[in-house]
Amino acid sequence: IIVMLAWPSKTCYVNNFINKCFYSVDGDLANTLICLDVSENRLGPEDIYRLSTSKLKQLNVSANQLMAVPESITDYHCFLLLEHLDLSDNGLSSSKTFYVLSTLHNLQALDMSTNRITFIPYLITKQVTLL
Repeated sequence: IIVMLAWPSKTCYVNNFINKCFYSVDGDLANTLICLDVSENRLGPEDIYRLSTSKLKQLNVSANQLMAVPESITDYHCFLLLEHLDLSDNGLSSSKTFYVLSTLHNLQALDMSTNRITFIPYLITKQVTLL
């Protein structure tokens, strides 16, 4: 289990912790972290809401095992300040993912390349810059 505690920087990289379970962003880090990169960690949809912090603006969850973005991120008001989200190389296949992401009102850039998405709803393309 990886639990991240006090960190001197506003950016944190936690990559390639294969076969380990990412648990949460906690402590002082949760109050100061602006950019988080947890790519290549085999995270699943149930791990997403645990990554939320009060000031997070950039999140990279590329190359994990996200088959979907859980609707629960809207229930917990997660990622309220999130501006950039990288979901590339995951295996996402449902256009419903875009409706979940549309609740992230500050989202400006979204990378969903190398997924299995075949349809992008029109309203979403007007809201964010797709990379």
